[in-house]
Amino acid sequence: EYASKVIVFVRNDRFSGQKVLQDRVLSNPKVEIRWETSVDAIHGVDDGEVNGVSVTDLASGETSRVDLQGVFIYVGLEPNSDYLSDVVELDIGGHVPTDIWMQTPMSGLFAAGDIRQHSAAQLVTSAGDGATAAVAAHRYIEGLP
Repeated sequence: EYASKVIVFVRNDRFSGQKVLQDRVLSNPKVEIRWETSVDAIHGVDDGEVNGVSVTDLASGETSRVDLQGVFIYVGLEPNSDYLSDVVELDIGGHVPTDIWMQTPMSGLFAAGDIRQHSAAQLVTSAGDGATAAVAAHRYIEGLP
């Protein structure tokens, strides 16, 4: 709606997000998907205006520059929390429950950012979560015998 073309660079050979969102992206004629591609650098940052990216085709190793006018960085919609399933009860979406100090139900285990339940899934709020968790963890450690 707001752009004539959108290029999505995906490191894998498929999406890992919600199926309904995948279908919307894949059916949009304005969206070009570049599978197995990593973004290595963003150009124009020093000039104050993004004008391109350097990418690597992970299958061939070939690198190239793609001219563009904006970059949105987004990595996944599903939390990578499977390794915690034996440690703390996750919600149905795989998120970790926390209190306002980012403390999980397990004493001494803190969670911050998109992995936690009720996260706004924004960089700035994840940074705030991290700061809160660090303060809480420091207080927790100071209180240990």
